[in-house]
Amino acid sequence: MSDWERAHGRGVGLGRAPVRILAVAAAAALAAGLAFVGHRLIEGVALAIEPLAIELERARRLARAALGQPLPGTPDLSNLSGRLAAQGLAPGAPVFVRIFKREFDLELQMQL
Repeated sequence: MSDWERAHGRGVGLGRAPVRILAVAAAAALAAGLAFVGHRLIEGVALAIEPLAIELERARRLARAALGQPLPGTPDLSNLSGRLAAQGLAPGAPVFVRIFKREFDLELQMQL
C-alpha cells in the first residue's frame, strides 16, 4: 500500500465497507421504488373497483326497496313527534341536511 493510500484512508481498515454501503443504499432505493409502484398499483385497483362497489350497493338497496323491506338503520317513524320531544325538538324546526352520495349517508341536524 502506498503512502498516498494510507494518507487518504484507502485500504486501512475499510475492507469491503464501501461496497456494503453501496449495496445497502441500492437495496433501500429498490425497496422504496417497489413500495411506490405497489402503492400506485393498489390505488389504481381501488379506483377501478370503487364504481363496481357503488353499483353493487345501489342494486342491493333497490332490491330491498322493491321487496318493501326497510334499509338497515332506517329509523322507526311511527312515533316521530314523541322521539323529537324526547330530544327537546319540535316538528317544523329548521334543519340542516348533508348528503354523502358515495357513502350512501344522510346527516340531519335540527335546531333546538
